[in-house]
Amino acid sequence: MSGSWWGMLLGSDLQVEGRSHFIQRFREKESLRKTMKILDAHGYQLQFLEEYAEENPGCLLSPLTARHERFPAGAIQEILGFNPQSFRSQWDGVQSYEMRGDLVASLSEASLWGYPFFVLTQDQVLLQDCSWEMKVFRKVIDRPEVTRRIQGRAIILPLHRCRNYYHWVLEVLPRVQLLMEEELWGRIPVIVPPLQNFQMESLVALGLNPDLMIPFEPDRDHFEIEEAIYPSRVGAIRKVSPTSVEWLRKKLDPCVLNGNRKIYYSRSTSKTRRVLNEVEFIPELIRRGFEIFTGDKHSFLEQVALFAEAKVVVGAHGAGLANIAFCRPKTPVLELMARDYVNPCFGELCDSGRNPYSVLVGKPKYDGNYRVNSKLLLDWVDRIG
Repeated sequence: MSGSWWGMLLGSDLQVEGRSHFIQRFREKESLRKTMKILDAHGYQLQFLEEYAEENPGCLLSPLTARHERFPAGAIQEILGFNPQSFRSQWDGVQSYEMRGDLVASLSEASLWGYPFFVLTQDQVLLQDCSWEMKVFRKVIDRPEVTRRIQGRAIILPLHRCRNYYHWVLEVLPRVQLLMEEELWGRIPVIVPPLQNFQMESLVALGLNPDLMIPFEPDRDHFEIEEAIYPSRVGAIRKVSPTSVEWLRKKLDPCVLNGNRKIYYSRSTSKTRRVLNEVEFIPELIRRGFEIFTGDKHSFLEQVALFAEAKVVVGAHGAGLANIAFCRPKTPVLELMARDYVNPCFGELCDSGRNPYSVLVGKPKYDGNYRVNSKLLLDWVDRIG
């Protein structure tokens, strides 16, 4: 069953819900049917690494174990702002998540190309772990000529959307833990995408020598790898494993000199999901001792240290809030979010990291931007102290 399309869907851990409802929802989406048709026409199967390992257990470096855990959608301590009851109904509609066991596979004669970094086994199985988005797999047909043959072992590290700070920190870096447990990290080459400064800094901080990095250009490269080492994703969509959060905190733990910093994360330098009336409350936050953080003027390790020293975090929904992963447990978080954009990923992160989490719902305006109730924000801050 796991090799079939419906087996792949029913066996996936994207979101645990009624199977008949999931199938119906899937069939209603023409874009996903088109993806299936394209992949079928080109002879590709699509499986998560876990499914592939069930049929090919010899590929695993550690035995396959049934380590599944269910986690409820992250609890909200308080919802404030525009139409909170409607927001609550949407949030409560998020189902529980199923977390797969953590796997590392050795894939003989694997291929790697494109973006989102398609990984193909020698028996024509595409590993679905590379992306949560089904439609991106249509791009698999744009397969360039082989540009490099890699002899011996090499780790495939990148995942879809890893250019984004959130996805890099919370989806890519946790996979390093799996490689460390297998005593592979820092010993064999690692295939990496074009690296931004924060990505390079994070890899070096985790002990990877740049000499072991093999650059991969997704727009043109097609690698054939004699033995590809491929770690699965850690956790489920939008849900970061509590084990991963704890590992990130310990592995990148800075010397905390000040545990009383107050942080406001602003997206004023972004084009979308900006809080339009920040001028109303930022001066008051500064008067209360808050630092304004935008994420574009700090190195990776500076961001780690800043959030590790935080006493409280307030911020607009955006990639910079991935740094909540480095906060100490019990650090309270207030996320600002538009009423028409309900995304629980940072609530889930707080749930995994044991951080009290609240939401201030803003009134949408345009381009994903919104306004929030300044008084409610400042009242919350004053109550937290």
